[in-house]
Amino acid sequence: MEDVRQGLRGNITRVLQAFLYINGFNPDPFDGVFGNGTDRAVKDYQRTNRLQLMEFSVLKHGVSCFRLIG
Repeated sequence: MEDVRQGLRGNITRVLQAFLYINGFNPDPFDGVFGNGTDRAVKDYQRTNRLQLMEFSVLKHGVSCFRLIG
């Protein structure tokens, strides 16, 4: 399992950014890099949905999932 975190680059970060964007939280820029914009969007999403922790992980076989804990 791979955690998505600040500084990570790649397709999994793009998937997270897409999730945030379609839910109204712009990760500006949408570039596959977990930078300040994505971090801000994740925190805004967590605050809006009263979540204490949001995990986005890649499981074996390339299946990705969000696990929201709040």
